Amino acid sequence: MNFSSLNSPKVNFAFNRLKGPIPLWSGVAALYLRNNTLSGIVPTNIGQKMSHLMNLDLSNNHLSGSIPLSMNRIQNLSYLDLSNNYLTGEIPVFWKGMQRLQIIDLSSNNLLGGIPSFMCSLPSLFILELSNNNLSTDLSSAFQNCTSLKTLSLGNNKFFGSMPKEITKNLPSLSKLLLRGNKTTESIPEDLCGLPFLHLLDLEENNLSGFIPTCLGDVHGFKLSLVFSGSVPYTRHINLVLKGRIIEYLNQMPVQSTIDLSSNHFSGEIPEKLTELIHLGALNLSWNKLTWNIPNDMGSLKDLENPDLSHNSLWGPIPASMGSMTFLSYLNLSYNNLSGQILVANQFGTFNEPSIYVGNPDLCGAARSNVLLPILKENPQSYQMASQYHYT
Repeated sequence: MNFSSLNSPKVNFAFNRLKGPIPLWSGVAALYLRNNTLSGIVPTNIGQKMSHLMNLDLSNNHLSGSIPLSMNRIQNLSYLDLSNNYLTGEIPVFWKGMQRLQIIDLSSNNLLGGIPSFMCSLPSLFILELSNNNLSTDLSSAFQNCTSLKTLSLGNNKFFGSMPKEITKNLPSLSKLLLRGNKTTESIPEDLCGLPFLHLLDLEENNLSGFIPTCLGDVHGFKLSLVFSGSVPYTRHINLVLKGRIIEYLNQMPVQSTIDLSSNHFSGEIPEKLTELIHLGALNLSWNKLTWNIPNDMGSLKDLENPDLSHNSLWGPIPASMGSMTFLSYLNLSYNNLSGQILVANQFGTFNEPSIYVGNPDLCGAARSNVLLPILKENPQSYQMASQYHYT
């Protein structure tokens, strides 16, 4: 692209095969160049040349180098997406003057260092997406006065320390917390249960320990259905090309309520209180050290689609109430100490794959065939739930 200027309030060249460097077009208020093969650095003078920008999307390209300091001159910027590139260096500290930012997505780059202390406290910011980088800092005191933030996504970095302190005070609007694939330690603070809008909690693959807080069963956000939750859905951009013209649709999609505590060191029992979350859509407690029975009222989770309780030390029968769960599309109870009869009611009658129950020698029923399956003795880091989430 060799245009020297373009006077248009909105430019959308997303999902093409454009190559070369980022163009600098003055007078443009929105620039969408996602999903191309643009390369080179983000221009160091982008702030001077494109100071009128409100929306900037350069995601899914081949950009490298650091985030230019001149961006702090784009005072009206409300949406910034630089995800899925090869950006390096530390996150700049210039955000304080960008008071209109609502969404920052720097995920899937090679950024390192910490998070600027005032980054999440921007008054309009409600989504901060920093997952899949090499960021590293002590999370316990990393987030202060982040009163507007609704989505905090920090998965697959190198964050350490305990979970953020006084989380209810500092992140009162939080609805989605994603910390999977880090090095956070200690236990889940009970203060977390004071977040009234929380409906997606992903702590998979950390070093958390202790008991699962009973108070999670009191979190209001986990009790609401997709249709009636009133939560902020994520936005999916859809670009359709009709007769050579790009038409952009914004598809608002709700996110099912989710608790994923898998691949940690939690011990004790599964709190019976969790069975009061009747609209919970996904529950993954696998690869922990949980003991005792599966809660008798597990079948109360009528909207649960994909429970995974595998690789623990749970014992006793599969609760009869689970036979009334009609939304099940996936189930994994393998490698526990369960006993008794395998259920056959409703969806259970279709779960004939022996891998669902393998590693429970005292279970009996049709699915306990003579098929021999390998015993997994280690927790594979690549382990994922059968149902993948979309968090952005």
